[in-house]
Amino acid sequence: MTLRKFLKHLSGSLAVCTLLGTGFAQESLVTGASRFQIPFDVETEPGETLQGFAVLYGSQDGGKTWDKLQSVPAAQQNFQFAAPRDGVYAFAVRMTDAQGNLQTAIQGSQPELLVTVDTKMPDLRLELHEVTPGQVMVHWQITDMNADISTLKLEYTEGQDGRWKTLSAEPAITGQKALQVPPGSVVSVRGTVSDLGGNRGSGSSQAVLRSVVAPPTVPSTSVPGVSGEALTVRPMGTTPFAGVQPNSGFGGLSGPGVQMPLTAGTVPASVPPLNMRQSAAPSAGTVPAVPNASESSMPVLDFGSTGVAASAPAEGPSAEWQLVRDRVFDLVYQLDDVGPSGVGSVELFVTEDSGKQWFRYGNDDDLRSPFQVDVQGEGVFGFAVRVRNGLGFADPPPQPGEPPAIVVAVDQTPPTVEFPQPTVSAKGDGAVNLKWNVAERYPASAPIRLEYAASAAGPWTPLFDWQADAGSYQWPVRPGTPSALYFRLLARDAAGNVASAQTSQPVLIDLKRPTVSGLRVQTVSDPRGVSRGF
Repeated sequence: MTLRKFLKHLSGSLAVCTLLGTGFAQESLVTGASRFQIPFDVETEPGETLQGFAVLYGSQDGGKTWDKLQSVPAAQQNFQFAAPRDGVYAFAVRMTDAQGNLQTAIQGSQPELLVTVDTKMPDLRLELHEVTPGQVMVHWQITDMNADISTLKLEYTEGQDGRWKTLSAEPAITGQKALQVPPGSVVSVRGTVSDLGGNRGSGSSQAVLRSVVAPPTVPSTSVPGVSGEALTVRPMGTTPFAGVQPNSGFGGLSGPGVQMPLTAGTVPASVPPLNMRQSAAPSAGTVPAVPNASESSMPVLDFGSTGVAASAPAEGPSAEWQLVRDRVFDLVYQLDDVGPSGVGSVELFVTEDSGKQWFRYGNDDDLRSPFQVDVQGEGVFGFAVRVRNGLGFADPPPQPGEPPAIVVAVDQTPPTVEFPQPTVSAKGDGAVNLKWNVAERYPASAPIRLEYAASAAGPWTPLFDWQADAGSYQWPVRPGTPSALYFRLLARDAAGNVASAQTSQPVLIDLKRPTVSGLRVQTVSDPRGVSRGF
């Protein structure tokens, strides 16, 4: 009598595992169902009577120990198994004779079937990072031990026409893809992925991009070095950065070797929080301890920003300045004309009053760009850098009244938006009149985007993309327009903060003009029930 056995999902067969005599073949499967069948088939010789029992054994330690799960008559031809939890289950089947004695020992046997029960959906994490105006880096990460990366599907839309387009990318557990879109638009990305058990997960992300910024230009200064040589400092030069690459952490774009001006990042333990009232800048002539000289092959100290340029506030400095949204940003620099003693320290100083008073922020410990700064909140901050060579030579610290080399305004407050209920005009063919009021200290050049939807939850379609703030808009109603619409106003500032307001009640769209027909005269009924004529 020969026993054949195979795994079968409740909805159909997944795989076959055959046992002939004592030669066991092992099959490994992944299923998204916690309940399934394990059928078996007993082949008998002609004239042989089917007797005995089939016994199902299970193990959760790879076959080191076996537990008896079920015993059924050989004629039943299947077992029913319900997994108590997700995990890897090993199975083996044995036959008994009519008296219930095992024909083959189970302890010490290898698994004949491995089944991974996975009922959880894959976790697909999507992130968008703007590299330059119009260039977005899409990052994704899939968390699932049984993920089927061949099923990964990514789509994006830049919000102008609302159409989703395929984002072609090499399938991988973790990856990134550059995307070119119109500067200043709203970019959305979505994706789906399945695992080997048939579970499907999804993810999405959205980003509001900044407008195009013209890089500012600031004259160069120099710091004395050794033997008449100088370390050149160009605080806000226009030299383009070399490129962007992610660091070892998922989704991060800033880090050593990444030439990206003023980017947000995670504060390392080595960077102290900004507390400028505790450490005032040393006076001229004070020479701190000189650390050991370290190698440096980086040319030209250079600062910049990915923030959107805006007009300086009335109380702000008159020098060139940058506007950013994140309180944590990187000051990217490069060193030039390094002498034989190398670089001893790169020291950062900060002011909150346009240079009237300076405070020491700290040293860049690794002497490598970027220098990460945490200003702890909103405000206008000026910075200056002093580079010391390996023998301790450097310019004196910035003195009271000395202007900063670069000024960074941190704005984390979104615009204030007032968006009253729109009205429908009955003139002509009909139009929806929309009015709003936006208050913002640092307005963007194209700060307003208007959208509509048939439902308060969306999806939203733009009436127009980012443009100048006119305070009102008249939208002509077209044939086929839904009878009720919601409207949403998005307002952004120059730092990239976005506020939104939408109508709480739908705007009723009705172009019908009632008419009268069947006009005629009839007698008036008397209250006493008697009809009266003229």
